Amino acid sequence: MSDQEIAKRRKAVHRDSALTVLVGPLKFIVPTLSYVFIYPLMISRNGLDVVGVWSLLMATGTFIGVVDVGFSQLLARETGSDMGSSSIREAHADYTASVRAYIALLVLLTVVFLILKDSFLPLFGSVYPAGALTVSIVLVLAGAVIQLIGRLDSAILSAYQDNYIVQMVTAVAPLFTYSFALAGALLYRPIEGLAIGTVLSGLFTLIVLRFRLSSNHGQWQAAKAAQPFDETRRRLAALVRRGLYLYGSSVGLFIRGPVFRFVVAGALGLQATAVLDIAMRLTQAVRDIIASGFNVLYPSFSYLHRNSDRESIIELMQVSLMVLLPLGGAALGLLTAIADHVLSLWLGDYPAELQGATRVLALWQIITLANVPFWFLLQATHHEKAAAASVWVHTVFVFLAYPVQLASGLDITDLLVYWTVTSVLTQCLIYYHIQTKLGLLWEVILNARVAALLAMVSVFFSWSFLLPMGQPLGRSALFSGVGLLLFSIASALVAGKPVYHFIRSARA
Repeated sequence: MSDQEIAKRRKAVHRDSALTVLVGPLKFIVPTLSYVFIYPLMISRNGLDVVGVWSLLMATGTFIGVVDVGFSQLLARETGSDMGSSSIREAHADYTASVRAYIALLVLLTVVFLILKDSFLPLFGSVYPAGALTVSIVLVLAGAVIQLIGRLDSAILSAYQDNYIVQMVTAVAPLFTYSFALAGALLYRPIEGLAIGTVLSGLFTLIVLRFRLSSNHGQWQAAKAAQPFDETRRRLAALVRRGLYLYGSSVGLFIRGPVFRFVVAGALGLQATAVLDIAMRLTQAVRDIIASGFNVLYPSFSYLHRNSDRESIIELMQVSLMVLLPLGGAALGLLTAIADHVLSLWLGDYPAELQGATRVLALWQIITLANVPFWFLLQATHHEKAAAASVWVHTVFVFLAYPVQLASGLDITDLLVYWTVTSVLTQCLIYYHIQTKLGLLWEVILNARVAALLAMVSVFFSWSFLLPMGQPLGRSALFSGVGLLLFSIASALVAGKPVYHFIRSARA
């Protein structure tokens, strides 16, 4: 490959990274605005118990995501414009086998659910009609599997530096999910609305992404070939072996949240589960708006690592932190400072525990934001075993939360402190592996600008936590606003120049 071609492809990586980060937050606009209306509607019309059922149904859809077995991550890492035709054909054959596996999974899950439904649906009989729950769960299963298939198409587009297109499609898709969910809440049928919207959103995403692949990436389309079912079985076995540790990290990430919800539901009841769900969704929405576009780092790091471009990897990591830390610190720090006013304006009357839960989870979200580029780099450089081990440390502690709660009588806020403290072990292990396996940790964070931003985020969060709750809105706005203004000015002075130069260099 000529130097000119290498420079051209490096610019394509930078361009896709910059565009994805810019358009990525758009996909959270619809969900965030929708929850502003859906939760108050459900609480006022159906009660907190139904919010708990809603949370468990969403967790069921999330559980389906663990069946990915690393398939989409393998495709994103092993496909790309720099790969030869034979490699692309192999990747397309893996794609076909994965789609067939997901369709078989949907059939299996539906049959198993229909056989077993009479054993557990009566538990919700006084909260929500069993017939409506049956139909809704089947639809959520279907929607979750369709989204799994769409994730494969997203991985291919990301590998071809088309991740910003994926972000734009997923910005529109939630219109289907949440418009039907909102309509269902208005009609006292929030669970059915959510289920129908989940299916329609998945179908829309899949159709549009496949159209983009067929119209813009002829190399991928030309690799399509018929595949006997015997080859499908062989490829699936090979995919599971190759993606075992990618799968392990995905499983840990996907199930720890749903498992924690079931732990809280079993130990403290549906109302505590609703408190967890509301606090998690509020803080997660803020985090996701900031971090959403940064999944482009995975295919970008994969390409740069394949081409031994260490300098560009370090630059991309530092620039990522210079965006994540100021934006995350400002948004989550402000939420921490005025959580009581945000919740009262949004929900009116709310459980007292929700305030503390929101502040604790805001702290957890900023901790996880800081390790986003490190997490993607570990997996992109074939160190997924270390990534999986790191995340499973926290997941094991989540499983242990139930006996810990029974033994100590922790309330929901205490359990969230437990969640946050034990998660720090995962972050530390990720940083440890980045340094020991790649030798990159200190090169990235000992940069003067990055180190300054880490210090400023710590100071601003300490300030936000020290501000007392229950103050008049004007007083809270004054003190939190002064801190936010100083933090924002200092962050802009530190990070503005390198981020501007990166964006400028990525222009087509």
